Amino acid sequence: MAGWMWRVRRKKTGRCRLAPGTGPHCGKGYAGEAARTAIEDDSFQLGLAEIVAFMVPANRRSWLLAERLGITRDSAEDFDHPGFAEGHPLCRHVLYRLRWPAP
Repeated sequence: MAGWMWRVRRKKTGRCRLAPGTGPHCGKGYAGEAARTAIEDDSFQLGLAEIVAFMVPANRRSWLLAERLGITRDSAEDFDHPGFAEGHPLCRHVLYRLRWPAP
């Protein structure tokens, strides 16, 4: 089974997101590098006050990456994804947040 790799995709709104992908480059540290670059570059260029990440609790690699990047879990805001039926294994999502102090 292929591992997960993440690629940065800039949306029309100017926001970035890390989108899942698979392939021979999975597990090589590119997700961390891409996320770190997106955090550093976009937070300054776009003047972002925060970055929010969410994932299913079983996606250990993603939440470990978020924690390595200094993004902390905001368990009060965990939620059920509206695209999945209640009880579906991908329904529950955990929320991580990275905030910068106000200027």
